Amino acid sequence: MLRRAVDHGVATMRSHLALTTLAWTISAAIAAVAALPIWMWLSATATRPDADVLLERLDPAAIVDLTIANGPAAVMGTIIGTVFSLLVAAIAGVLLNAGLVAVVVTPDGRPMLARFVAGVSAYFLRFLRLAIIAGITGLVLFLVVLLAAALLGRVFVYGATVTPAAIWLTVIAVAFAVTAAIVFTAMDYARIHLALTDRRHAVNAWFGSLRFVLRHPLRAMTLAATFASIASLALIAYSAFAAPATSMLGIVVLFVARQVVIFTRVSARIGLLAAEHELWRTLMPAPPPPPAPVSLPAPAPRSPMDVIDAPI
Repeated sequence: MLRRAVDHGVATMRSHLALTTLAWTISAAIAAVAALPIWMWLSATATRPDADVLLERLDPAAIVDLTIANGPAAVMGTIIGTVFSLLVAAIAGVLLNAGLVAVVVTPDGRPMLARFVAGVSAYFLRFLRLAIIAGITGLVLFLVVLLAAALLGRVFVYGATVTPAAIWLTVIAVAFAVTAAIVFTAMDYARIHLALTDRRHAVNAWFGSLRFVLRHPLRAMTLAATFASIASLALIAYSAFAAPATSMLGIVVLFVARQVVIFTRVSARIGLLAAEHELWRTLMPAPPPPPAPVSLPAPAPRSPMDVIDAPI
């Protein structure tokens, strides 16, 4: 069952290169828009001597110090720019998922671009409501998992060789990772459910998909981890061979290699959607067929005498 779903996802990755290219292009355009606040911040701080440290490594403390040194207006602009980038990224994620689900989950005879645009038009608002519902539920689930992990962490605090602060940080990290894995996986199956049933009930789709993931956690998480490892391997290979660029050719090579990593990640995302669709069809019972229409007997023809004898 799981092997069939993985094979279906890999085959979809190979056969949907045009869709991968389209999604990669849209992602690059949206990333350029979301990165506008970053470019504005860099242009305002690039001439400062204390910004040279950012050429060697990403130093959050230096970023904060440079932002504060530029004045209150720069701090407010950085906050607004960060919120803007997060909103653009969130809306773009909903838009891309709507188009990808339409092409991968509900194929038809139309061209790929037409199906993508139709999917964005049909599913964008539904997936946006789904994301809001999943975010609220995910916050509650995170608090529950964090409480359970905290109770478990108290057992290891006493007599531990590490400091309690390190244990609590580990507990928070584990709780966040578990919650994120459950929520994002359930969101995928909720999108598939909404696309297959063509319904607008995001709440029912979300909780039904959440029950599906909690009922089949090993299969759902193994499938997600399999395709996540494809993107992770590409990123690890890039990080292992990437070196600080000292020439224009090196910058171009690093840029191209980074785009290859993003292309691989988008392709793995498409494969994951196809594999999850296959697993959903295998484990979920088929909906009952619609009831057959009831045919009523035709009324008998009336004779002329019935019309004459009818009461007035």
